[in-house]
Amino acid sequence: MTKGLHTLRQPKGAKSGKRRGRGHGSGLGTYSGRGMKGQRARTGGRQGTLRRTMKQLIARIPKTRGFSSGKKAATEVYLSQLNVFPEGSEVYPGLLKKQGIIQSDRLVKVIGNAGLEKRLDVKAHRFSEGARRAITEKGGKVVLLPLPIGPQPKRHQSS
Repeated sequence: MTKGLHTLRQPKGAKSGKRRGRGHGSGLGTYSGRGMKGQRARTGGRQGTLRRTMKQLIARIPKTRGFSSGKKAATEVYLSQLNVFPEGSEVYPGLLKKQGIIQSDRLVKVIGNAGLEKRLDVKAHRFSEGARRAITEKGGKVVLLPLPIGPQPKRHQSS
């Protein structure tokens, strides 16, 4: 027995495509679902369905107006909210989320210039100048966390 492509088995669950243009009894005979004449009825006419549906795809996409800098808004935490932690403890976004002070720990910015009563080591993605000063004045440390890297927007290559 000769081996060849015709002897290979199809993988389980694979479905063979619909056979078009195999007589009237098949239900897809005569024009094979291409309609009558014209560019789209011909072999190689119009590449796939790209041009046919592009307008509908564009129409469906929500259009956002204006300018977006791509800078994500950070969840703001006031210095006075950090007083719930014990003296000398290390405060980081995961702990703030666990305490219920913030909902998302993706980006956290500590703001305010007064209201901190304890020495704390605070880790966050951003700090206001007043918050940075207030934390260091109490003897605490300010640690800047790296910004989380998300999916980058695709940029067109200039040719």
